[in-house]
Amino acid sequence: MQERARGVTAKDVERALSAFARVARARNLYQDNSAALARMRSDLFRGFSDLLEKLSLLSLRIRATAFVYDDQIVLQDDNPEQSLPLALYRDGVRRLDFSRGLTEPELDILLAAISRGFAFTGLGDDIVSDLWKHDLEHIRYLVVDTTIVDAAQAQAPDPSAGGREILSDLDGQIDGLLRAIYGDSGDDVGPRSIHLDGSDIAAKSIAESLDGIDEMAPGFHPPRTFLERPAYAQVFEEQSVAETPNRVSARAANSAIKALHADLTSADKDALAEAMLRMFDDAIVSHDLHLATRIVTGVRALPAQDARARRWLSEAISDARLRQVASGYLEGQGATPRDFAPVQRFFKACGPAAVPCILGMLSSFADAQVRRSLSDLVLQLGLHDLSPVVELLNNEQLFVVQEGLYLLNTLNTPGAREMERHAEDSLRVEVRIAALLAIVDRSPTEAVARSERMLLDSDPRAIVAATQTLSRVGGKEAAAIIERFVERPELDSLAHEVKRELFRTYARLCQVRSLHLLARHVKRGEGLLAKKEAEELAVAAMDGVMIVHNQRAVEILKKAAVARSKRVREAARARLAMMKGKR
Repeated sequence: MQERARGVTAKDVERALSAFARVARARNLYQDNSAALARMRSDLFRGFSDLLEKLSLLSLRIRATAFVYDDQIVLQDDNPEQSLPLALYRDGVRRLDFSRGLTEPELDILLAAISRGFAFTGLGDDIVSDLWKHDLEHIRYLVVDTTIVDAAQAQAPDPSAGGREILSDLDGQIDGLLRAIYGDSGDDVGPRSIHLDGSDIAAKSIAESLDGIDEMAPGFHPPRTFLERPAYAQVFEEQSVAETPNRVSARAANSAIKALHADLTSADKDALAEAMLRMFDDAIVSHDLHLATRIVTGVRALPAQDARARRWLSEAISDARLRQVASGYLEGQGATPRDFAPVQRFFKACGPAAVPCILGMLSSFADAQVRRSLSDLVLQLGLHDLSPVVELLNNEQLFVVQEGLYLLNTLNTPGAREMERHAEDSLRVEVRIAALLAIVDRSPTEAVARSERMLLDSDPRAIVAATQTLSRVGGKEAAAIIERFVERPELDSLAHEVKRELFRTYARLCQVRSLHLLARHVKRGEGLLAKKEAEELAVAAMDGVMIVHNQRAVEILKKAAVARSKRVREAARARLAMMKGKR
């Protein structure tokens, strides 16, 4: 029985272990960077530190359903899925010691190993193999293969014994083995953690027997040196090196998918599906998209009437998991569209169910080529519900709005065209302009009609965009629209950049025919007492005159170069110099 420290009771130990169990379970519910989890870990470490200040060594015996301290049960849990004692007991841990000086990283390593042990399915590391990877100075554990001892089952607590457990003779046998192998020394020299099994004891017995034989004695002597390497050793080593964790995981995934096709019991298939989901999550977290794609492709290949496969896919293809996949690409500094190919293949493997999530993530990607590839993928998978597109059109970022309009424009269904018309009437001028530009390539005729309506817009930016669209489309209809508009009497009230773009487009579309009206506007601003509006109109008209670039245009500018209005005169001379430089 270990020595008690003054002021430390079994209840104190029970409280610390209860907190330990809560945090171990919480690690499966929270992200590692969760503030709530960090606070729970910090509180747990303070509790253990306070306990070890009073009790320099806390030694716990591990039973299948309970922790035992000082022959008293201090934590009991019969739930096989959440039992902390069972997770340790199942992996062979029979004693767990904490010593003074315990650090928070050491405690967190143990927590992480036990947390993963809750979900251990036979693939990967169990709790013990996980702990062996770390050098834990203040945590000791004893692992025993119970086939080497012959112990009766521990009996239930005896109320007459004051709540103490009537222990089996297993602990005594373990202590006897340790004394036989490592001696009776009670100092702190020796291995920090011990793993006993039949091979350890047999090897030590053989070695001790050989030490007692005289090398000169007659008879057969087992060799004490290693044999030469067998011929197949090199091939075996090469195969071992080639057997990477990725290849093992891939084969495990393939086997699991094939097993789902087999005639298994419902419980077995549920367990297999759960294991595959954990493997799928591990692949996503480690950014192994090749394995994740293989798993989801295999599950989608199951018969459509398989309800278990549908449930699995609905859980696997969730917004949180798809965003985790995208984050791996976004975290890479200088990532290129080529780097995005594995992500795109994964999204494609997920099928139509991933479409809403993909649309919701468009705003996360700054690269226009990546965004457009995602939009094309959405169209390829099938965009039947347009409600997510409404969110794109209402997004504050213009490039997201443009992707939404691209989707509607490419679909060209009645519902998509109706949403486009709503975008044309948006309160945001950027959306109205984007809706106009999105239609130019698909339907130039409709673009001309929309541009004519937008020339009456109250925002100068919209009028400029409509004018530029008419210039881009060209044709007799566009020329007639712009010609009618520049003859409007209220032209003087428009902003200078609007008038300038109108006259330039007018000159491009009507060429020589435009010079008559342009010359008239130039002449109105030449006088010494010309109004400011007339001067601005004359300067804007000269920008159109430059577009025609013939002898008549040169004469109009030369005449304006000697005008009495200083502003018109200087503007005409500057444009003559520019025309001369273009020759």
